[in-house]
Amino acid sequence: MQAMQSPFAAMLHTNAVPSDAERQRIQELLAGPQMEAAHLASEIKRLQAMVGELAEKRGHLNDFIDPHVALLSPARRLPQDVMEEIFVAALPSDRNAIMSSAESPLLLCHVCRTWRAIALSTPRLWGSLHVVVPKNISALSRINGATITWLSRSGVLPLSISLVYPLPSPPWEPQPADFSTLLQTLVRYSSRWSRVRFDYIPYSFISPLAALSPADVPILKTFVFEGDFSQMADISSVVFLGTASLHSLSIRRIGMITSLPISWNRLRHLSLADRFPFHADAALRLLRQCPNLETCSLQVVGVTADASLMSCRMEQLRQFSVAGVTGQLGSLNTDFFERLDLPNLRSLEYTTTPESPGLIFTPLLGPENLLQCLCFRLAGQLPSEGVLQVLRLVPALRELVICYDSSLGPEFWTALIPSSQNTRTLCPELRIVKFVKFKATPDSVLLEFIQARTGEFHFERDIQVTRLEKVHVQLKRSIQVDIVPALERVIGDGLDLILRYEPPAVHVPGQGNAAYTQGERLSDSWDAPDFSDDFSDY
Repeated sequence: MQAMQSPFAAMLHTNAVPSDAERQRIQELLAGPQMEAAHLASEIKRLQAMVGELAEKRGHLNDFIDPHVALLSPARRLPQDVMEEIFVAALPSDRNAIMSSAESPLLLCHVCRTWRAIALSTPRLWGSLHVVVPKNISALSRINGATITWLSRSGVLPLSISLVYPLPSPPWEPQPADFSTLLQTLVRYSSRWSRVRFDYIPYSFISPLAALSPADVPILKTFVFEGDFSQMADISSVVFLGTASLHSLSIRRIGMITSLPISWNRLRHLSLADRFPFHADAALRLLRQCPNLETCSLQVVGVTADASLMSCRMEQLRQFSVAGVTGQLGSLNTDFFERLDLPNLRSLEYTTTPESPGLIFTPLLGPENLLQCLCFRLAGQLPSEGVLQVLRLVPALRELVICYDSSLGPEFWTALIPSSQNTRTLCPELRIVKFVKFKATPDSVLLEFIQARTGEFHFERDIQVTRLEKVHVQLKRSIQVDIVPALERVIGDGLDLILRYEPPAVHVPGQGNAAYTQGERLSDSWDAPDFSDDFSDY
């Protein structure tokens, strides 16, 4: 529509005051447009009414059409076996299922009658269960009944079960109920136990477990037991651990571990953390009984004193975690590692104490070592040169995890940052780094390291370093500089970057193990462990 021309254009949008004659002319000028505008407003109102009527009619038609179209949905034509596979894929992948309508499988039962029928008739949906012992009898009774119903739906399939007793709480708070009945319920299904985990279970409640024999657990593959904080539990009476099917064992806060009736030579995964760490000689004897281990985690103390102990060769071991504990028997020394022959070791984790003599595991890192993942927990003050000496022994390292940075001086970062002055950068194949509980390292140094190892800086062609793919950093301090904007390009190119700043928290009494109420991160021993997977592991 062509714009209308006004003889009063010079006065429009000003504070000019028209004369009486001009007012008369303006009124005459507007008579026609005002009449036309009124007509258009009336026409718009009429058309809007028509549109409203049409929209209402369309809505009624859609109300009729949509449910019929839904009947033609391809999903409705999926065979039940395909639906079952989809439902199974919806289960948690890293933990057992929990009794919550917000998660599968219970969530699937609340969608529609058809889905509920499929879910209830699919045993694989009910083959795993995580239970936390409640703090009142009525809730325990309900959970026990729900457990019976849940497991009865699993048919004859192997079961993965985890039972958690709440962490100790102050005397004035409600205490966990007697859960013997619940434990007895789980024991009734022992013939189908495949993976079983008991956390913080008081010793006084293990009698139902002691009544089981190896024949009662014919398919048990994985057993995890974490004892109570308040007492030393002796589970040597739990004879069912002698079953020939057991290949993965994880035990914490339990006494007399070596007295357990276990077929040690059948184990492939072993994680032991006794209240009294293994003496170096005892640890070597135990390892000699486990020639087929693929993963192993131990706490060891003292020096090797038995000269008759021969070298222990473990062909299958690929992941080894050692905590060198200091005690009355002295500190672990290099002699322990000199007695170990681990030709296929791929991943090594070592934890020091403030009194540790240093990084004493270097005998494992011979010229032909195949190590690809190295994890330090550097408690106390160690010279940076000791860390650098270790890194020089593992040129093919792909993953580096360091917990605590008090031992990492400027020379550490200089050796890892390629530059025109540092053409022989340490660990040139490094792809993954995880720095946990760092405090002393400035944000500016982290930025320089990440930029240099992701190709942000360009040096001479003779500097060959692999680009970092993953950088996860947990800092126990406040942020100094926001380094993310400077890394936007490499993040866009695929760098997996996590920066978590955590100022020291104020302890809140009585929090308990709330995380378990949301579900459970399975321990290292469920499957082949990756002890560097998450900050929470540290």
